[in-house]
Amino acid sequence: MKDSSQYSATQQVSETFKPTAPDWESHLEAWAYLQSLTPKYESKYLVKKSEEHERKGYLLGRRSDCDICFDQEKISKKHCLIYMVYNIKSAIAYLTILLKETGANAKAKGIRIFIQDLSSNGTYVNKELVGTNQRRLLRSGDIIQLIMYGHLKDNDMRHTFYRILFPSVYNANICQDDYDIQGFLGRGNFASVFCAKPKKDGKIVAIKIIDKSRLVGRPRLLKSVIDEIVVMMSMQRHPGIVGIDRIYNEHKQMFIVLEYVRDGDLFNFVTDKHKLTEDETRFIFWQLFKAIQWIHNNGIAHRDLKPENILLASREKLHVKISDFGLAKILPKGKGLDSQCGTPNYVAPEILRPTETRSYGVECDLWSLGVTLFICLCGYPPFSDEIGPSMKEQILQGMYNFQSPYWDDISPQG
Repeated sequence: MKDSSQYSATQQVSETFKPTAPDWESHLEAWAYLQSLTPKYESKYLVKKSEEHERKGYLLGRRSDCDICFDQEKISKKHCLIYMVYNIKSAIAYLTILLKETGANAKAKGIRIFIQDLSSNGTYVNKELVGTNQRRLLRSGDIIQLIMYGHLKDNDMRHTFYRILFPSVYNANICQDDYDIQGFLGRGNFASVFCAKPKKDGKIVAIKIIDKSRLVGRPRLLKSVIDEIVVMMSMQRHPGIVGIDRIYNEHKQMFIVLEYVRDGDLFNFVTDKHKLTEDETRFIFWQLFKAIQWIHNNGIAHRDLKPENILLASREKLHVKISDFGLAKILPKGKGLDSQCGTPNYVAPEILRPTETRSYGVECDLWSLGVTLFICLCGYPPFSDEIGPSMKEQILQGMYNFQSPYWDDISPQG
């Protein structure tokens, strides 16, 4: 059955091109339909859920690895991201950024679908600019535009690319419908992490449970949660990066389902061994440089690399994965970052500069990896507030020493 009830007279394209209506009965797994409004592009059902090796959102842009590719120069390489969040009807009514549930399920189960603007030239929904690094809740029938031509009238259909349509009903479970939450793994300021077993088939996962009451009145913290979701949804899977599976947005909590990494973090691994051998360190950092190259090639700065955020999938095989993208940022084209953030011991000097001169890029992550490398080889950090000038001054001036006896056995190559 094809659904054309959501088309309005004001949204019709020219008579020379008739958009293809969705056939929901033949695509029961689809949670949305991108209906092309131009013969240049094909319509597309959005169905991504739990495929193991692909990104969880739909990336639109000029890059060849985007899910939907364009060839216009005015479109950014990574222009925008469309992704889905499982949601119950009453979820976080007090968080005004989440407005209205999609679909029409009277049993209070459903989804929310967002578009995140990653571009330099702008992403538009119903002719309104979303804004770089901002997101907008989509509603069925919204018109998505990737270019606004100044010489064309506002109602000229050459501005438009897609109309997004939703099925009238989409049954989405709550987290406990899909997973048995089991052992406790760790706790932060506003979130706890548990391992969980899928009730159907699948591998053990980690579930990050966010207490949403802790986010009220803390917009920067809320933005950090959203940024983490967007960054992880925008990347394809990589063996050196902890993957995201899905998100459940419920009344008092948000559940972020992540890849389970079973053997703890690099900090505890180094602590247990006091320090690592050169061969161990070399193999671990070969993986880390491959992973950070992947992250940087996606235009992302992690900004909080440290041993605690490097997890071990296997202590025996020394298989590591980068985790915790809470401070990660997608860099706008041709622009640097200027926020002062990160963990003090690992932060790069350019991040510590005065506000009026502060600008940095993905290179800040290489400094943090260098500090981590130092710790792996000798077992202590290069910068500390315990002696000498302040740690900030030590970092800005590059003041560190290779102390004896900790470095006596390290080779010149090390």
